[in-house]
Amino acid sequence: MLPEEARLFRRVIVDRFPGGVVPGHAQMFFDRSFMEPDPPHYFSFWSDFYNDILHQGSCMPGTADAVPLPVAWAVDDRIPAPRRLDLVDFLARIATVSQRDAARGTIPQHLRDEARARLAVHDHAPQLLVRWGRECVALRIGLAALAAILPHVAATTGIVPRIRELAAGYREGTATAGFLDFAAQLATGPAEAVLTKVEELTAPTADTPWHRANVDASVFDQGVDLVMHMFEAQRLSLHRHRPTGPP
Repeated sequence: MLPEEARLFRRVIVDRFPGGVVPGHAQMFFDRSFMEPDPPHYFSFWSDFYNDILHQGSCMPGTADAVPLPVAWAVDDRIPAPRRLDLVDFLARIATVSQRDAARGTIPQHLRDEARARLAVHDHAPQLLVRWGRECVALRIGLAALAAILPHVAATTGIVPRIRELAAGYREGTATAGFLDFAAQLATGPAEAVLTKVEELTAPTADTPWHRANVDASVFDQGVDLVMHMFEAQRLSLHRHRPTGPP
């Protein structure tokens, strides 16, 4: 990792966790190897870091306790927007392991750890959502995904009208408009309306790449799985184009 970026991430840890009480995973950022200015090491470090928290896509006993660390970076303007978008994605993935597994027909392996991790993201999510007005378009799209998978937080922060307002700024029929529209629907329900959108977006005749999840899963779980796939497509597109200003 480039030393200047390494110092930035470490500085945020120090500033946002005064007194030296930091999540255990933060210690990785103070190892000597973290300062090596070697690009291959940069990629392997972040891969190891993410996998240490969400091991092969599964929540572990320490996952919930690690959540404050990506949250601290995601709300700090010193961290570049593309990196913060990835952190929002990571938090969304932590919070939806059980839902995505159910939608794929996979038997959950760590239900207690997954529930604790989802609750940790739920409790910290308002810190991110209240930043909507000061964030760039890319981050707002990420926050829309976070609101969609955490309906209670979306309701208490009143963010859904802002998601719909952002959606209205895109031409109807575009992938971004479709994602934002579905995110707002999933955040508000009801289940019947969400199911209608899921069926519409995944129909064989639909001009979309999405496929229906396990029909035996709950409507919410199917919706979460679909919105996460849509968000991933948006995130990859944003990394290619990197819009930074407000709409």
